[in-house]
Amino acid sequence: MTDDLRSLSIRLAALEDAARAVSAAAPDEAAIAVNPALQQVIEEERIVMEQIRRLRAGTAATTPAGRA
Repeated sequence: MTDDLRSLSIRLAALEDAARAVSAAAPDEAAIAVNPALQQVIEEERIVMEQIRRLRAGTAATTPAGRA
């Protein structure tokens, strides 16, 4: 579980870097809104965040009370 969370955190950091690079290339808000590369990165970030939430929820469900 820890390795999964670590790899997802690394993936999320890489996606955040990619989003910054894409948005820097198209600083106009309208261009960002229709930029397919940025939209793809945003969607991947959403998926990774959901996976992290699920891992954390699973951990919370299996952690004995008082041992977080």
